[in-house]
Formats: sequence, structure tokens, C-alpha cells
Amino acid sequence: MFRAAKTAVVVVVMVRLVAFAQTAEIQGTQFALQVSSELEIRLTEPPHWEKGCLVLEIARFNRTNSTVWIPNMGLYIDMPVTDPTAGTEWMNVYGLTDLIGYEATPLAAGATRLEQVCLPPTVAVVNLDKKTRRQMKVSGQLKIEALFFLSEQDYLNNRKQREKMFYMSETERKGTTVLYPQRNLLEIDVPCQEQEPSCPCGMPPLLLHGEGRAIPDIYAFHPDWNERGEGVNAKLTLQKPVCSSEKPTH
Repeated sequence: MFRAAKTAVVVVVMVRLVAFAQTAEIQGTQFALQVSSELEIRLTEPPHWEKGCLVLEIARFNRTNSTVWIPNMGLYIDMPVTDPTAGTEWMNVYGLTDLIGYEATPLAAGATRLEQVCLPPTVAVVNLDKKTRRQMKVSGQLKIEALFFLSEQDYLNNRKQREKMFYMSETERKGTTVLYPQRNLLEIDVPCQEQEPSCPCGMPPLLLHGEGRAIPDIYAFHPDWNERGEGVNAKLTLQKPVCSSEKPTH
């Protein structure tokens, strides 16, 4: 699917449906992670809008009797979006990046790691063919995904494998067996914003055919793309909302 840059040339990754990628060099790799309860995810307070920010106070609690290792790039948040032609699917809104990092930090048995995440009220999506960039409201549900390793040796093995994969061709990567981290999930409802999007509160926003997130978001600096995107949003507000209460199947 997508491949990260290995040179100074800027490569834009288009994201729609996201498998749990740790960093940019494997963001396009499809792999299954087992859901595990050893690392508990919970919110220390209800999600709420504050000064134009959806505040998420996320706690990760080590329920095991030994130290686990948490990747520094191991927290991802996805939102369901509705594509009239493809149905409802998950799209990443937090965590994916074009940066590359292999580091992880230990979390002792019974310890808790706290982190505050501020999600903006909108996320930018682009259409490369139509050269548009528009803002899409954050609405519906969020799926928080936390990655972790059950031992330091698992983390070190994964790091060594990924460092080696960085220099592989796409064909070589597909044939490589990698020890991926464990994960746990938490799904939450997004509270209503003061000014609701075209879809009713609690419904996944509309993602038009051909749209996706651009990582990095270089099109934020293209005034003509943004102007065309504003025109798309203006037309959508005049149409009957196309929403779905269905959850993604992936």
C-alpha cells in the first residue's frame, strides 16, 4: 500500500482505513494484533470540549506482575467515517506520523501512565484528484488503541526487526515475519459540540469518495486546495445529511 520516505524527498501518505502501524515505515503493512487485557485503558474523567479541544485524559494501567514496555509512538485514535460507496470504516485522527521512532519506555507492574490528548474539533481530509482540502467534524465514536510489549526482550526484538525492515524493498517486507506488540482497545462516544456538523450528534461524519488524510498535511499550505474544500463543505451543508449509525466492520 503505502511506503515511507527513505530520502529527503517528501512522501505523502494517504490514510483511510488504518491497520495498527507503529511508525511511518510500516504504516502500509497489514497485520493483525491480538487484543490483550494486560494493559488496561481507561479515561480518568469523561471526555469534554474545552476551548475548542476535545480533552481525553487517558490512563494506561499495567495489570501484570512484571514490567511492560510501551512504544513512544504507541497510542492511536481512530474515528468512524461514512463513505456512501464503501460504508462505514475507521480513519485515524491521532497518532500516525511520517516520523520514525523505535523507542519504548518501561511501565512497572501495577503502575499507571497518564496522558492528556487534545483533539481539535475538525480533521483535514484531501482529495488528490480534485485537489481539495476540507475540514471534517470530529463526531460519532472514537477508538483508542494502546500498544505494548510484555517484555523488554519482545521490544528489543521488534526494534531490531523494524530497523532492518527500514532498508527493505516493499516485496521483502511482505515476506518478513515481525513480532508485533500487543494492544488493547477502548471505544468512547464523542460528546456533542456546541455547533454540530451536518450529521446529527453521535453519527459518523461523511467522507467523500477519494478523500483521506494526508500525512504530513502539506496541503494546509495550499490556499487554492483549501478554498475548493470550503466550497465542497458549503455544498454538503445544503444537502440532506448522509450519515450512518453502523460501526466499521474492520
